[in-house]
Amino acid sequence: MRRQVAVALTYAVEERDLERLRRVSPLVRVLPVAHLARQEYVLHSEGKESSEEYRRVKAELDAALAQAEVLLLWREPRNLAQRIPNVKWIQLMGVGVDSLPNREVARASVIITHAAGNTSRQMAEYVLGSMLYFVKRVPELREQQRRHQWDRRTMVHSGLAERTMGIVGLGHIGSEVAHLARGFDMRVLATRRSAQARREGEQGVDLLYPPHELDHLLAASDFVALTLPLTPETEGIINEQRLRVMKPTAYLINVSRGRLIDEPALIAALKEGRLAGAALDVFQKEPLPPESELWDLPTVLISPHVAGNVDTWAHGCVEVMAKNLERYLSGKPLENMVTAERGY
Repeated sequence: MRRQVAVALTYAVEERDLERLRRVSPLVRVLPVAHLARQEYVLHSEGKESSEEYRRVKAELDAALAQAEVLLLWREPRNLAQRIPNVKWIQLMGVGVDSLPNREVARASVIITHAAGNTSRQMAEYVLGSMLYFVKRVPELREQQRRHQWDRRTMVHSGLAERTMGIVGLGHIGSEVAHLARGFDMRVLATRRSAQARREGEQGVDLLYPPHELDHLLAASDFVALTLPLTPETEGIINEQRLRVMKPTAYLINVSRGRLIDEPALIAALKEGRLAGAALDVFQKEPLPPESELWDLPTVLISPHVAGNVDTWAHGCVEVMAKNLERYLSGKPLENMVTAERGY
């Protein structure tokens, strides 16, 4: 008879999500330890490590983690690697893994997967929404409303149809952006790391470029969306030189990581009118410092890293894990493995 697989969850999810994991197999034993992880974190932050309460909470959490073979992880408990002797697989609740080398979880010699695809549609909707924000002149209309000004001479742009959408990184999010853009009758270009040469009509886009031809995409695009992970190769990928390649009527949208863009170069391009505007959900430093010039540029739409913050986020993470758990129990390779991430 096969042994049970203990699955510990360090994030508090709804009962329906616990039941979803249990339905994967009778062999799954769910261990909800979010309350203990939270209590330990709070007590530690309050400097109460020497208290009886802290010792009790830590002991209970240690006992639960020691049983776990699989772990759903958000904020990792302190010294995690030493407390999970039987864990073979950790499912992260996030997608970006650029900070992983600096996290405690990286010290654990286990399989690590992320939740790619969980909020891809919602983030793609943010991209399309920001494009409409600019072409329909929402900032000007809001200013007229603030002034109680009725001006029917205002001309909104014709829309998105027949414009060119450039997607830098055709992974989960980029593919959703492409799907939505095609629905607006846009021409869609994209880069993908695995592309070796230009290809027409593949993977849901009109023209797929290899990464070394990024400048061609930038020069041809009316909107450029950054949907690629931050790596040593992609850091600063949008610099002064590449901003000068873009059309002065183009808009830049970033829902990935702030360090993909040289912010001073972007600010200069926007102030000098070499770029029409930018929608930025992520920044080099977060929170965005109050003194940043980006706050006051009229052609910039700022949001505080919330493009993927949706009310179904935790439920979606569990669904991603449940499907992977089915693969784990059947001995199939897991999806979204961090060590095999080559998705854009």
